[in-house]
Amino acid sequence: MFYCRAELREQLNLQQFGWHMVEAVGNYDAMHWEPARSARRFECGSPNMLGIHALSASLSLLLEVGMNQVEKLVLEKSSRLIERLSADVRFELLSPTQIGHYAGIVNCRHRGADSGRLVRALKDRQIFCAVRAGGLRFSPHFYTRNEQLEKALDVLFELAPR
Repeated sequence: MFYCRAELREQLNLQQFGWHMVEAVGNYDAMHWEPARSARRFECGSPNMLGIHALSASLSLLLEVGMNQVEKLVLEKSSRLIERLSADVRFELLSPTQIGHYAGIVNCRHRGADSGRLVRALKDRQIFCAVRAGGLRFSPHFYTRNEQLEKALDVLFELAPR
């Protein structure tokens, strides 16, 4: 998604041109294409209908669940990650741990093992996280089942060198 205040549209340089972004959309005989005065000027080609429908479904799900509930569930999952990782001396938390200062991403580092190796070993066990800032980044979604989260931590602790 992209938003631009109407009064700033003309200040942005267009980097591409296509049939959908011109003022006279559908006039394929025009010799001079003038960019649309509306925000359509940033839509160079056919709209990404697959992406639009996927975005609509995603937003509908979020609205159905409710953003307050989404936030609550994400923070509960982050809190559980922080709690369990903090209890294991092999791990150092890199992301904030104070309530009100953390969000849906928890980053930690094993004190003696390479994060990249741990991430690859977790991936081999169908546990997906990423290496970020030298640590393992976990980012559970609101719909991540608690059992999945617990399994991910159990596998991490099993794979982590003592």
